[in-house]
Amino acid sequence: MTTSTDDIPTFALKQELLRVFTTARAEDISSSVVSIVNRLQYAGLHLKEVKIHAKVAVETGLMFSDEESEQMSDEDEDTRFQQFHHSMFYLGKHVIECVQHLHAIADTMAYALYHVVDLTKQLKSSDVYSHKLLKYPEQLGTFETSLKTLVDCERFGYLRDFNNQAKHKGLPRPKLLDSSEESEPIHRLFFGPIAQKHEASHRQGVRYIHSNVPVVPFLKDEIKRMAEVHNEFVTKLMTHVLALPSRVIVRGQSAP
Repeated sequence: MTTSTDDIPTFALKQELLRVFTTARAEDISSSVVSIVNRLQYAGLHLKEVKIHAKVAVETGLMFSDEESEQMSDEDEDTRFQQFHHSMFYLGKHVIECVQHLHAIADTMAYALYHVVDLTKQLKSSDVYSHKLLKYPEQLGTFETSLKTLVDCERFGYLRDFNNQAKHKGLPRPKLLDSSEESEPIHRLFFGPIAQKHEASHRQGVRYIHSNVPVVPFLKDEIKRMAEVHNEFVTKLMTHVLALPSRVIVRGQSAP
């Protein structure tokens, strides 16, 4: 799966960052930008595997009827059973890894912004998370919109809680939605229910219960959505950096 991140001018951006910032600061920003692109691409690769294993899981188990099972030999039934559990193992593995890459993108963008707008006096680098940076709208300026668009929506809330539930409790049992609108079985596959009670101070005690979301179209759409937000973010970043004056380096001294 390809995303629209392929044409992001990361080299040109890094050169401009080096023009206005110290080497270390420019490296921190550009590394985060590249990391987001890589995570989107990794998520796309995992989604390909999700589709492959979801198809087998559906055909050998989730849509398999008792009547069909009765018509099979013990050997064929054993083979089907092994195929189903093999596909379920790898389906879960790739779903979790895809979700983890997508979930990490918000904090990676926050880390880049932490250095772009220089919030080093307000926050330690180990305390940089998307929700913490959104507490500094004046410093973020136009970048606030990019970060809010990424995380301040129901879709990201579902992604966050899916990730937390998988991390702490494991994936719920997969099921197929009853839907007359979607004929393709793997597009009706979901893991549910996804519910999460938050203990963090900014969401203290709030319990989110999400509707049953088909996982394949959700991951596909989320990869596309995040790529679009990231492209917009990089465009803003390049515009911001181009407007800054070059830093002065004293002749005979190397750039820090």
